[in-house]
Amino acid sequence: MAIISAPVLLNAGRQVDHGFFCLGCRNATDEETEHFRIKYTTEDMSEHIASYGRVERTLRISGRFMHVTKD
Repeated sequence: MAIISAPVLLNAGRQVDHGFFCLGCRNATDEETEHFRIKYTTEDMSEHIASYGRVERTLRISGRFMHVTKD
């Protein structure tokens, strides 16, 4: 099995969006909503952050990031 990365072409191929992965979902296991293998476009990432909260580095576990729940 192989996983490849393919950029999204914008503006009739004149601009490339390589997408984003969410570090806040790195350790999540929910396949449909929060999962580290989902690649987001700029717009999709904005929606994801609005839905799950911003991502911050945890103080208890070094090098780990988590979604901060919205108030």
